Amino acid sequence: MIPTDDKAVRRAMALMRLLMRYHRYHVVGLEHVPRTGPCLLVSHHTLATYDGFLLGVAIYDHTGRLGRGLGDDRIFQTPLLGPLARGVGIVPATPQAAETLLAQGELVGVAPGGMWESLRPRNERYTVRWGQRRGFVRLALRTGAPMAMGGR
Repeated sequence: MIPTDDKAVRRAMALMRLLMRYHRYHVVGLEHVPRTGPCLLVSHHTLATYDGFLLGVAIYDHTGRLGRGLGDDRIFQTPLLGPLARGVGIVPATPQAAETLLAQGELVGVAPGGMWESLRPRNERYTVRWGQRRGFVRLALRTGAPMAMGGR
């Protein structure tokens, strides 16, 4: 199991709960996230990159499970941000890391469009730019993990 820093997780969750109230954030369909076993959580990526954290807190509050996000390599190359990301459970986005986490029965969050999708123009804000990115589907098929997909 890839460890997390409990203190960092608690601090991040407290901040995210404030942001949830500020944005009046809510999630529809949490009943579809399994309370046990692996699941691949697939969502779009926005420029407000903390949206995945908001979802993570909502899932935690509903299921008691802390999801693990897959993060871009640049996150881990950034001073201060890299150790913080690791502390709250984000791991470098590789098929091997995702497969390992799913084999351990974890909830694994992925945003297939990554930063390319998050930087889309305003007129595309409600579209998903995944293009030919289908690795997450192959991962779910290979591991037998169910997928929960979300977005606006």
